[in-house]
Amino acid sequence: MPSDEDNYNNAILSLAIDKFPTVLVDRLLFGLNLTCVSSDHYQIGYIAADFLAQKHTAVCMISLNNIVSSIRSRIEGFNHGLAAHRIHHPHHLIFRGNSTLDEITAYFAERPNITGIVCNSGHIFYLLVQAMHNLGKELNKDFEVITLDGDYKDLNATLGLKTFSLLQDDYRIGFEAATMLARYIYHDEPLHHMTVPLLQSPDNT
Repeated sequence: MPSDEDNYNNAILSLAIDKFPTVLVDRLLFGLNLTCVSSDHYQIGYIAADFLAQKHTAVCMISLNNIVSSIRSRIEGFNHGLAAHRIHHPHHLIFRGNSTLDEITAYFAERPNITGIVCNSGHIFYLLVQAMHNLGKELNKDFEVITLDGDYKDLNATLGLKTFSLLQDDYRIGFEAATMLARYIYHDEPLHHMTVPLLQSPDNT
């Protein structure tokens, strides 16, 4: 699985040059013709935007970067999902690892009209809730959030925080990637890109 920080990875590049059997998980590296098993990240962004745009006119997506292929695809889907609702001015906040709570608070203080938010990373969600609390805003009263993983489900329940989540089928993604690699090595079956359906979305919950 390529790291979050780079869109170009020398270690994986050397695997490609050496024609070492390789299947990427979750994201592509642009310019390298390597097989990838992942969710449909464009669809994730589109579904999240469509869900929020039914109730909100100002919607924001928060990401840790806009470099890796998965986030870029989500942003593209998010923009198109909002455009389908005639919202042509989407908000994007790139909240990097060295960003502070004060920065996220200032961002939303300057944009008080934003009431629908997509969090591309679970831990950003807690900073967002704290930032909104600093601004006197309450989750599911003054703003609504969609998270894109279920890693913090138990913690959210403990804290009494309720959000809708789009859940990727992480187990199946890993299983399909390993199975495909084994079949290529032992049976010479061709590698091919594969997208795995979401575990949870507005259409199947």
